[in-house]
This record gives sequence, structure tokens and C-alpha cells, in this order.
Amino acid sequence: MQVSEEQWVPYTALADAPVDFVREVLGGEPWLRQAEILEALRDEGRVTVRSAHGVGKTWVAACASLWFLYTRLPVAVLTTAPTHRQVREILWREIRRLHRQSRKRGRALPGKCLETALRVNEDCFALGLSTDEADRFQGFHALHVLVVVDEAAGVPEEIYEAIDGVLTTDDARLLLIGNPTHAHGRFYQSHRQPGWRKFVISALDCPNLQGVNLDDLTTDPDPTPRPGLVTARWVRERRAEWGEDSLLYQTRVLGNFPEQEEDALIPLAWIEAAVTRGSRKLSERVAPGCEGLVEMGVDLARFGTCESVAYVRQGPDVVAAAYWRKEDLMQSTGRVAELIRRYRPAWVKVDAVGVGAGVADRLHELGHTGVLEVNGGRAASDPERFAWLRDELYFALRDRFRDGAISLPEDDRLVAQLAALRYSYTSRGQQRVESKDEMRERGLPSPDRADALALCFAPAHAVPVPLARAGRTR
Repeated sequence: MQVSEEQWVPYTALADAPVDFVREVLGGEPWLRQAEILEALRDEGRVTVRSAHGVGKTWVAACASLWFLYTRLPVAVLTTAPTHRQVREILWREIRRLHRQSRKRGRALPGKCLETALRVNEDCFALGLSTDEADRFQGFHALHVLVVVDEAAGVPEEIYEAIDGVLTTDDARLLLIGNPTHAHGRFYQSHRQPGWRKFVISALDCPNLQGVNLDDLTTDPDPTPRPGLVTARWVRERRAEWGEDSLLYQTRVLGNFPEQEEDALIPLAWIEAAVTRGSRKLSERVAPGCEGLVEMGVDLARFGTCESVAYVRQGPDVVAAAYWRKEDLMQSTGRVAELIRRYRPAWVKVDAVGVGAGVADRLHELGHTGVLEVNGGRAASDPERFAWLRDELYFALRDRFRDGAISLPEDDRLVAQLAALRYSYTSRGQQRVESKDEMRERGLPSPDRADALALCFAPAHAVPVPLARAGRTR
């Protein structure tokens, strides 16, 4: 739809009133921090926002994009995120929704809003770009330019360098927004350097938590003042599961950059990068694990609060996961047998301590010859470096994260368990990972998902094949 500049007079009148634009045109009501971000973007060239989960950061970024696009000419709005899926299904989903919402209010915004593009005419457009190719950011010129970087901690430096080349006009503005997962890189630096308007949004700042006693489950507001935003119950559950001192609580609840402990086994930044790799594969519509041997890791619990977990991988990619609780040996055997039937793994590595030994025996009886029993309490294959096999498996997993040789599904519980693991040294200089009892003393749950992942990626040299099955390819 071609729209002349004259038709935009009602919107250009709101160029200095972003909050009014959101209210009158988009039909939204920003809460305090969201309004402050919009006003800062009106007044400043560079705005950076680190925030907790569920505080409405994507919504305010979408509002800012539409406000800037429809209140000036000529104009270009560019958005990006670490993966195309995040561009298409998170920020641009909100842009598309708000664009439709304006029509319902009788203030229909011109232009057709596509999956990741909104073009009014040659002088007025918005595009969502992935970070796969930096040169896609070249060649965009307009008198007014806004670049929005969502999940800014995960965007690589070469993309920021390309963005710098776009921000050359007098009215060029940059909004960085996201969860502070990495204590390094351009997003981190933006909160340490002058020249930026800086915001920190904790979940505790959210309207749904005002006047709420987090230690009392009976004080939740009813109804919730802001449906769709983080709730007190979610914060309580995360505090109980992760602990207030955990990296995940600091980043995802309080909006703080992680201060990585020196004894952390796997840095949070490595874990988040593995999740991003998994997300990118899905977003490109390429089946994860299209190359490599299929293997499975199974950590079993019988009853109580512990969780039974199975992961399936193909090469470096986790392609399937299953979780269950409070099932007896035969029920768990049936679940694992069904996963074997569905994914046909060459090897199934089962924690043979406790109930796992019985499950492994029954799977052998059923004719599943690729089942390997793994006892993390036995000696490591490299006793000079590791105290026990469990330590060796976890350090092999750590190496995969370090080398970028693993991709994960989005799973906060798995991320929390991996990030919580610590290591130390024995008096002989061996590396050891803290035990489950030691984690329990720190108020942390059993790392069942992390254990299953370590089994799934257990290297061949550490988990040898019994002679009876040594003829199989591995």
C-alpha cells in the first residue's frame, strides 16, 4: 500500500510522544519501566536494557519499532536477534500482533505486515534480519534509522560491527535489549561504558509483584494486575529450584550479569551458546542431528522427588528428551524400550546405580543389545586426571561445551543444573565434580537432567563396550 507523507500527519505529531502513540494508536498501556524506555529512546541515541524474564521487554521493543516507523519520514527500522526463529517468532510476532491491534482501534497503520517485514513505501520500511550474514545489514540508508537488537547478549561482534555502519545519520538510534546471560561482549560493555542510557529491570520491579510477600504464597494479587507478565509464584518457584545465589536467578529473575564463580564446571555463557545453536538449527528448518551416530543416556529414579530422564542425541545435537517421576522398574523399562523403538540408538547408556541396574537387565532380556551399564562410582579410565568415572564424564561434557560441539533444546531446568555444577581438586591433583550430597547441602536438587546429558555424551573411551558386544560399530 503506497502512502503519502501527507497521510501521516496524525502520526508525525506523536514523534515526541511515544507513550501517547502506544496508548492512542496501538491500544497498549506501558508500565513504568516500559514508559521510561520509550521516552529514553525518544531523547537518546543509544539505549541498553538488561532485564529478567517475563517483564515485557519484547512488547516494548515492538512498540518502539512501530512508534519510530510511523512518526517520521524517510525511515528505516531494522531488528535482529541471535537466531531467525527469535526474529520471526518473538519480536516480529509481537510487531504483527500490535499492527493488527491498531486496526481494531480504528487507527489502522498503513502497510502490509509480513512475517519479518513491514513496508509502507520505499521511504518507510521495517525489516527483521537474522545474524547469519553480516553483509545483510549493508546498504540501508534513511534520514531516520532505528536498530533494535533483541536478546542482545547472544548477537556476535561482527553483527555489531555491521550495525555500526548503519548508524551514520544524525537521527540514528540503537536499542539493545535482552537477558544478561554473558558478562562479556558488546551488550555487557554497553552497561559499563559512557554514552548509553542504561536500564536494569528485575522481575521484582514488575507490577505483578508490587506489595507481594514472596515468602507467603497467599498474598498473590487476585486478579493478576498485568496478565502475561511474570508472577510472584514464578519467582518463588525459581528461587526454590535455583537458589537466590545461583547464576540463573541472578540473570533471569534479577536481570544481573552473571559473575561466574571460578569453580563453575561449565560457564553459563557456554550453556546459553549451546541452546542458541539448538534454536538456530530448528529455525533453519534443518532437522537437528542430521549426521552422526544416534545414542541415548538414561538416568533413573524410582520414587521421591528425583526425576527419571532420557536424552537422545545424533552427533552433537540433542534431538529428543523424556522426563517422568514415580514409576516402578517395569514402567521405566517400558518407557526406555519405547524410546529405543522410536529412535533406534546404537548405544543406550544407563546409570547402573540403584534402579538403573534392574532396568538395564530387563532391557537385555528384551533383546536390546546396545544397552551399556554405566557406574559413575567406579574408577575413571584416566585415573591420573579424574577421581571417578562420573568426574571423567562430566569433564568430557564440559569439553564439548567449550568446543561448541553440543546443541541443546530450550530447557531452564537443564540449564540451571548444568550452571550449578562445581568442581575441585583432590589431594592427588585429580579433578572432581561435586557430589549430589554436596549439592544437596547447598540447597540444590539432584542434577538428574545434567546426569542424563553426561551419560548421553559419554565418550567411547570412558564407557567401553563389553566383549560380548564389541563387534558392533561405535
